Amino acid sequence: MQRFTARVKLYALEQRRSGLAWKQVQQGIRRTFNISAPSIRAMEKWEKTMDRDKLSRMVVEEGKKELPRLEDAALQQVAGGLIPVLWQAKDAGEDLELNGWLWFFSVIERQLGSEKFERFLKEYIERRSGTKLEPVPVFGMKPQPDEARRQP
Repeated sequence: MQRFTARVKLYALEQRRSGLAWKQVQQGIRRTFNISAPSIRAMEKWEKTMDRDKLSRMVVEEGKKELPRLEDAALQQVAGGLIPVLWQAKDAGEDLELNGWLWFFSVIERQLGSEKFERFLKEYIERRSGTKLEPVPVFGMKPQPDEARRQP
């Protein structure tokens, strides 16, 4: 029996909830994931037994298994991309933080594509307008209030 990832299961259940027939869900799985689709019986079982908590736990477990590979890829990305950008900025007397973030945004844009990146960024800016967002620590860094970031 083939095991399917949480991503495939989530896709199947979302497509079914959107009103598609099981055959259409199978076709979508074949097309989207380039794999053999699960049986209708299996997907019906997922529909009956899977809830958000169970699927969330599956996603976390799959993520834990992928972490070493993702960590290596992230380190290669930083070593090959970010560090040279920061050295160039330093040598040119440019703002290191700005150049680092510009590099980060370019990585995200390459993953999403320009159209999605711009749409998501625009939506983010629209949603946060008028809303005070509290800084959230990322990667163990202490967030700075806006005023502190503006000071030289």
